Amino acid sequence: MPRDITTGDQELAMADLTKQISTLVAALSKLTQVGTASEQHSTDTTKLADAISSRIPMFVYEPEDGRTFDSWYSRYKDTITKDGFSLQDDVRTRY
Repeated sequence: MPRDITTGDQELAMADLTKQISTLVAALSKLTQVGTASEQHSTDTTKLADAISSRIPMFVYEPEDGRTFDSWYSRYKDTITKDGFSLQDDVRTRY
């Protein structure tokens, strides 16, 4: 069996390195969890915005047929204001 030739200094350095690696692994694990939660929120926001926009047709201005912005907005106001309440302003303006 090979003989252990490490000195006390090498053992301390190895213990310190092991501790540093452990800290790094824990930090990376936390970052991965934060990234996953952020991606999930982004996905949920996108799904909600897509669902709302699929229920609201594009506005077409045809006053002779009674298609004005006021009539269009009054018809979809609840969908826009209530269903889109939790969306941030920048997301609301994209759809």
